Amino acid sequence: MPTLFATAMLVDAAAGLLLGALYDRFGLRVLLMIPACSALAAPLVFSNRWMPLLLGVMLWGAVIGGQETVMRAAIPSLVAREERGTAYGLFNGIYGLAWFLGSTAMGAIYELSLGGVIAFAVALELIAFGFFLRLS
Repeated sequence: MPTLFATAMLVDAAAGLLLGALYDRFGLRVLLMIPACSALAAPLVFSNRWMPLLLGVMLWGAVIGGQETVMRAAIPSLVAREERGTAYGLFNGIYGLAWFLGSTAMGAIYELSLGGVIAFAVALELIAFGFFLRLS
């Protein structure tokens, strides 16, 4: 597990640099990569095979890199200067609450069905993709 987490964090760092540069060039459309990669990662990380698991962990690392850079970098392009502090606070509060609620739901669903966890994760990422599509 520590090696997989370290791998995800290495990919996180590299993806943050790459996605940040892509955001500077292409703007909000880069946000579409985040739920797309996350939806692909969900079934892979629950695989019983090594290579799909590793690929899923790497995709998850890329998603974290995008969330830590592009999603936060997008806020100034969406909000007036005098409202940015509030916008960052709201973003981080909602993001943290959503992460908590999603993790709680996935834990409860996991007790019932692994397939249910995967379906839940993919469904929410497809919903997020739709929101990002409307935003970009």
